[in-house]
Amino acid sequence: MSGQEYLAVSVLKAHLGTIIWGALILHVLYGAVMGFFSGMILHEDYKKIPKKSLYELESESMPAT
Repeated sequence: MSGQEYLAVSVLKAHLGTIIWGALILHVLYGAVMGFFSGMILHEDYKKIPKKSLYELESESMPAT
């Protein structure tokens, strides 16, 4: 192992907590942005589907006995 490689590993070990926190923040931000955009796309897709009345939903989930 050369001196430069040893120095690089020691720098990574010294800043491991910062690297992990940065990765966590990026992960959360990426998930929030992707969730927002997928919600917008799904809203546009399901806007075209007609809504059922409360009576129709009740009769499907609770059939008459």
